[in-house]
Amino acid sequence: MQTSLCDVISWTTLTVRPEMTVAEAMTLMADREVDHLFIVDSDDRFVGIVTDHSLLKAELNGQAAESTVAAWMHRHPETLTTSHTVADAAKLCRDASLSRIPVLRDGRLLGVVHRRSLLQWMVRSRLDQGGTAIAPPHHTSRELSPA
Repeated sequence: MQTSLCDVISWTTLTVRPEMTVAEAMTLMADREVDHLFIVDSDDRFVGIVTDHSLLKAELNGQAAESTVAAWMHRHPETLTTSHTVADAAKLCRDASLSRIPVLRDGRLLGVVHRRSLLQWMVRSRLDQGGTAIAPPHHTSRELSPA
């Protein structure tokens, strides 16, 4: 799996500044239906990530209106660069239990690798090499009826 990370990068990211309030970030996340925001400084250098989990904590602590995302972001999260491979990304996702990893070049955010994209790439790669799907599809259908 020496494939370039560029094959699985999502180049679309949503970035905000550290001074954005938690309340503003929550609104943005709800409107865009995302569970994280990448934080960049005024020089567009990557400084952290804030997740819906952290923002919910701020809200439940009554700090959403006056706190900034800088106070609730994860500083120095695991990151990758374009010199990493798909295998590197998969191992990092597995070892650190990550669902997303920012990809940087010279400290600036290029994109993100999602665990879901890695899985999709692995399945396509297996099929392209003449392999079969790991397991046949399994579908369960249940009708909900009033009790």
